Amino acid sequence: MKKLNKTNHLKPLNLWTKINWKHAQDFMSTNQNKLVIAVKRGDKNEIVRLQRHILRSFHSRALAVRKVTSNRGKRTSGVDKKLWSNDKEKLCIVR
Repeated sequence: MKKLNKTNHLKPLNLWTKINWKHAQDFMSTNQNKLVIAVKRGDKNEIVRLQRHILRSFHSRALAVRKVTSNRGKRTSGVDKKLWSNDKEKLCIVR
C-alpha cells in the first residue's frame, strides 16, 4: 500500500484555491473560545497547549497569509522586502 503525504494527492498550485476558508475560520474561533475559557479558569497547561495548537496549525498560518495578501497594501512588501503574489508563493510561506 502506498503511503500518502499530507499533500501528495494535491498539486501545490491548486491547494491554495482548495482551502476551505469557512472551516479555517471556524477552527480559529473555536480554539480562541477554548483559550478564553481556559484563561478564565486559570488552567495554565491548557492555555499553553491551546496557544501552541493555534500557532502551529495550518489554518492559522493560512488565514494570516490570506489577510496580509488580500488587504489594500497587498502590493507593498513588508519588513522582509518580499511580496507574495501567486498561490504557490503563498502556500510555501504557510508551510
